[in-house]
Amino acid sequence: MELATALSCCASSSTTEKKEGLKALFTIISSDKQINTMDLKKIVERLTPLIVEAAHKLLQPLTDTLIALVRRYHEELNDWLNLLIPKLVNKCSTEVLPSNLEKYRIVMEAVRTSFDPEKQLYAVCKFIRDPVRNNVSVKTKHGLLMYLHDLMRGMDSAPSMNQSEVRQAVSKIFQWVDDPKNICLMAISEKVVCDMFHLNASDFTSMLATFPNDLKDRLQTIVRKNSFCLSTGSGINTNEARAGILETTAQINDFVDRRAGLPISSPRVSPQLINGLARSPYDSIPLRRASREDQSGSLSGYVLDPQGFANDPEQQEELITKIGEELSLHNQRSEERQRAMSVLSQITRDNLFSLWDKHFKMIFLLLIETLKDSDENIRRMALKLLKEICYAQASRFNEFAEMALMRVLDACTDESKLVVTAAEECGGVLATHVSSATCRRVLLAIIKSDVGEPKIHIAIKLLTKVIESLSATELELILDEVAPPIVDTYNYVSSSIRKESVVCLVAMIMLVGEEHMAPYLSELNKGKQKLIDVYVKRMKGIFE
Repeated sequence: MELATALSCCASSSTTEKKEGLKALFTIISSDKQINTMDLKKIVERLTPLIVEAAHKLLQPLTDTLIALVRRYHEELNDWLNLLIPKLVNKCSTEVLPSNLEKYRIVMEAVRTSFDPEKQLYAVCKFIRDPVRNNVSVKTKHGLLMYLHDLMRGMDSAPSMNQSEVRQAVSKIFQWVDDPKNICLMAISEKVVCDMFHLNASDFTSMLATFPNDLKDRLQTIVRKNSFCLSTGSGINTNEARAGILETTAQINDFVDRRAGLPISSPRVSPQLINGLARSPYDSIPLRRASREDQSGSLSGYVLDPQGFANDPEQQEELITKIGEELSLHNQRSEERQRAMSVLSQITRDNLFSLWDKHFKMIFLLLIETLKDSDENIRRMALKLLKEICYAQASRFNEFAEMALMRVLDACTDESKLVVTAAEECGGVLATHVSSATCRRVLLAIIKSDVGEPKIHIAIKLLTKVIESLSATELELILDEVAPPIVDTYNYVSSSIRKESVVCLVAMIMLVGEEHMAPYLSELNKGKQKLIDVYVKRMKGIFE
């Protein structure tokens, strides 16, 4: 039977003719003859409605044909995923006959193992975010989330998570969850979020920066709560090291609670482990007191002997343990914590501390948590200390750059002007001392989002610093990435954002020249282009 005849039979109202048409299609698809793109489109258009309406008698030839098609022609059929996966999920979610359900599951497994996993991820996310198509039953919503979960568990490479369809899908998923009718989606939604984090923690963290604070805090809590359970499953995830960021936060909280004698407030990982290693012996014995420290354990009377301290790892271990203890007491003992940060600042600036390999992560995370403190002086001091540590240990920040930038940008909207100033200074050091690619990715994600003008303003300001730290050649390679978003923000209603955008565009022009920037600036009206020219001439006059 020819293809046209087979397709015509599949469109017949007769079940017998449809069955014969499907069998003929299966033979054509399985033959050695290659089917062209136009004919593949016709086959897909005919099979898609049959997935929904197929009678029990047609199910076997239909599933055989679908499996043969996706296994042989999946590379040509990526656009079909947007329709295929939701329809299959819907059938699996609503089918009541076990024999029929098993057939649909076999087709879904063929789809999942044949198509590019990243394209499947984006296809499902596009469906979830679509306000017209996603008006489906709770069972189908659960099926879509379960499909994502199974898909991501089997992915070897890390897909890009910080994409508009993924961001919008995550927002939509939690709109679903907030509906009392969808309470059954909570558990699988949390699994999907953790899957995303563990697959690509770097991109996921950048994506968090684009969400409102309430959703961002919610997602961070979910990842923190579940990260240990996920990391101890079968196999070692390729992003395990980054996943340790939030896991370690939970471990440190547990460490703090135990040492302070406080009740443990939430489920946490084993207190016997930190960073996968046995705790320091200092956790099980009282801290040794010396004359330089008062007998109450406070650092208020601590006097540092620089030479002796630098050459005594045991003394360093003891001091950093005590500093960690103090910094862990959030919203308490403000004077003692300020003293602890002052001592840490001194040993950092004077390069007296040699145990960074062991303790950097703990120090970093405790300072990050301290940025939420109720005392504005503590918040300001924590930012100054982060800035100093970044100066001294810049390379160690690369693994945590996304988290650092996000929290510092949050601090730039603090109600205290002193904290805002400290945050901007800290952000400036991060922008010029850690990986420029990481900074660029996080800052552009914020600039393109709707997080609010203050945060977008400071993100553009920091991006300008990143750009100024690049060579002309480096900037030329990424102009397509950085120039269009700043041209867009130049059209903002807010005058402060427009002004910062001009400064950023001028910085680009000063590096690569007006000729390279002309294609991007052509999107602006004449008045805006003229203003940029004025600033460029002014800058050139300064440097001449």
